[in-house]
Amino acid sequence: MNCYRPITDLNDDFDDIMNAVHETNQPIFLTKENKVDMVVLSMEAFENLQF
Repeated sequence: MNCYRPITDLNDDFDDIMNAVHETNQPIFLTKENKVDMVVLSMEAFENLQF
């Protein structure tokens, strides 16, 4: 299940976001004006991506 959070949470809840991506190894989609603007990944998840 995808996790969506407002981009303002980077300032307000950075530690929570960081812990969540490491615990779940799933991306967190950050939204701005109700549209996905950024994705936060753990380094492990990033390294597993195939380009």
